[in-house]
Amino acid sequence: MPDLRAKQPFSAIVRAAISAPVRFLIAHPLVARRRKLKFEIEETLDLTRELRNEFKSRELGVGFDGGTLRSLTRVIIRVRNDGNTAIEEFSFEIEIPGEHHNCLTYIAARSRELDRVASISFTGKAASNSMSREISDSKPMGLTVKVVVGSALNRREIINLGMFFDGSPTGCLVHCRIPNTKIRIRSTVHF
Repeated sequence: MPDLRAKQPFSAIVRAAISAPVRFLIAHPLVARRRKLKFEIEETLDLTRELRNEFKSRELGVGFDGGTLRSLTRVIIRVRNDGNTAIEEFSFEIEIPGEHHNCLTYIAARSRELDRVASISFTGKAASNSMSREISDSKPMGLTVKVVVGSALNRREIINLGMFFDGSPTGCLVHCRIPNTKIRIRSTVHF
């Protein structure tokens, strides 16, 4: 009868050689640091279109910062950390093509701490009013909004950015580059 004790060390080595890579392939995705940021751009809605269609013979306007707008458009952009680690201090830009003279922005998050970590600024010629920005140049130009998240966005946290602006409902473009971070931009824009 063959002696099986001599084969036991060899079988232990083979088991270890096979199970180590398998364990690594299973455990590595669970413990590796993944930095993922997802942007969801909701459909851009012309909030005054139905009223203009209903009251064609009447003059319609929406009051805005002491002025009157002929149209009002809304878009909501959600920023979500889909990774398994916090993303610290980052910024991104939102570009709205077309001619726009007024824009009102707000940040809505589930916690007050998240509401305070993000700030919004406008590039180009913009007034320094805290809630709304009025673009002073009347030439056709796109509106660019810069959002700075000054603290960490923890995993699964979401920041909602809402924008109301005048002009035609055009799709928004998000520009974001963060080192070692996978950026995904999803748009549900329908025209």
